[in-house]
Amino acid sequence: MTVNEVQSNKVILAAPLTASHATGELLIHASPNSECRSLPFSSNGSQLNYNDCVGIHEAIHSLGFVPTNAPHFIAGGHVSTAGPSGTFDVMWSGSEPSGCFAGTPHATPAQSGCVLDPTHQEYFQVSTSSGILDLSRSLFLEPEPSNGLPPPGW
Repeated sequence: MTVNEVQSNKVILAAPLTASHATGELLIHASPNSECRSLPFSSNGSQLNYNDCVGIHEAIHSLGFVPTNAPHFIAGGHVSTAGPSGTFDVMWSGSEPSGCFAGTPHATPAQSGCVLDPTHQEYFQVSTSSGILDLSRSLFLEPEPSNGLPPPGW
């Protein structure tokens, strides 16, 4: 894929995408959120920094999560602070500071406190009888689950 130009929040490609499904995240230096621009990515592939958390969050969105029938779903595919993990859920969104990244990089992902749906009610390892789309059954996991499913609409 070749990007010819970036205009505000619009990306102009040199040629149409050949795949029927594509997703991406573009971090623009001229973002209105200057706080995001100054935060680094991991320098060693193991340390977890703010933009690494953002990348994980957006990749999960691209797989169709958080589904609208999740108990603490809020607009845009997120979970609310009312959810069991509050601001520490990787898919949380709100006005409070994120528990996943408090400004200081974490030496390893395990030290961040950031979690994937710890009570398994919203989008990860949910009960199959709940009818809620389950990230743990995504075809895009390694190793692929035996009961793997594509994202909605694929």
